[in-house]
Amino acid sequence: MIFCNEHVSEAEGLILAHSIKAGRLSLKKGRVLSQNDIRLLKDNNILEITGARLESTDIPENEAAMKLASKLAGKGITLGKAHTGRCNLFSSRFTLQSQRTKLSKKKLC
Repeated sequence: MIFCNEHVSEAEGLILAHSIKAGRLSLKKGRVLSQNDIRLLKDNNILEITGARLESTDIPENEAAMKLASKLAGKGITLGKAHTGRCNLFSSRFTLQSQRTKLSKKKLC
């Protein structure tokens, strides 16, 4: 992942590093900027932003969160929707059993 400051005109596809609020405009951290977002940023006199671009070997954070959560989930565990690089794990039982799971790097990747 490459973090950079970019002129708004060249920022389509950039992943916002920080939330942006200006007037009625509100763009959350992690948003991938569209052409419409660029227009809204320009309309609000925001000319430079900080964000990230994925490198060829990177995967999007929500995809990574879902992959990791699916490896951690077991019997009685359901996954929430991956959002902002996180995926909640929900137990279908009221109590949690103390059970240790050994995970190797090979299993997670």
